[in-house]
Amino acid sequence: MRIFRSQRPDGDYVDLLGNTPYFDRLVQNFNLSVGMRLMGGYKWRNFNVGQVAQGHNSAFVDDDGRAYMVFHTRTANGTEGHNVKVHQLFMTKEGWPVAAPYQTTGEALKPGGYTVSEVAGDYEIILHELDIDYANLDVNQPKFITLTEDGKITGDYEGTWELESGTSYISLHFNGQEYSGVTVSMEIEYTTIETMTFTAVGLNDQITLWGSRCP
Repeated sequence: MRIFRSQRPDGDYVDLLGNTPYFDRLVQNFNLSVGMRLMGGYKWRNFNVGQVAQGHNSAFVDDDGRAYMVFHTRTANGTEGHNVKVHQLFMTKEGWPVAAPYQTTGEALKPGGYTVSEVAGDYEIILHELDIDYANLDVNQPKFITLTEDGKITGDYEGTWELESGTSYISLHFNGQEYSGVTVSMEIEYTTIETMTFTAVGLNDQITLWGSRCP
């Protein structure tokens, strides 16, 4: 599922890097960087199987103003099992849609955002790298970082992070990239455990980054 946007319904449409969705030849775009991809194959630690081949999607804005996408996803255990999922969509500071890390359970952005102490902690993250082996049902596996209260990122990646005061916006800087997104408290999928999460996109490579604080 890839995003292009335009100021007019009839275009022109471009992704975050300025690429157009048009090809002049047959191209399999599974692993290409054209189009801002909302997610790829992934597996959180608490998932029994990974999720791949998300697609056949629809998006809508509900009566309460929240945006959602409905899509199917295949399981990565070779059974060709399918699930239908609904994830909420949020807008980054730069105006790009990003998908919540888990299925929706009625979560909402907090008015005025969260404090540094509310967001800091140990996180399981999934970086939705493009270069994975779809043919063999490969998935992106979690890495682990700590967001310290003094604005540092430590763990599998090192860098810095910050919140924009009075908003839900978060910026993370590591891996030579700047990721821009939002913070939102959610229930961890398949559980009733509430935790802090973030969803963001790389401004230089448009790769999606999800984070879920370890309970």
